Amino acid sequence: MQFYTAHVVYQTSLQHFAVVAIASLAESIVALSAHNRTGAVVAANQSMDALAELFAAQRRAEGPGQWRGLFAMDRLPYVGPDHATPS
Repeated sequence: MQFYTAHVVYQTSLQHFAVVAIASLAESIVALSAHNRTGAVVAANQSMDALAELFAAQRRAEGPGQWRGLFAMDRLPYVGPDHATPS
């Protein structure tokens, strides 16, 4: 059951937050091309926030049981301390 739950939560989160990240990055590029640097930075930050939310959803999907660490390859430095490798 834990694996099924992890898979469903992960797939739903992947689709949602990936779309948000891609859309925000596209907005950033459009803003930059319009010489709106502030808008470009805000949108780029929203894209990174969406990726951080995706990684947080992956942590929740893993749960505390045997599937902990299932998504270990996504532990990147830019996602913050909440997504650190568990000890």
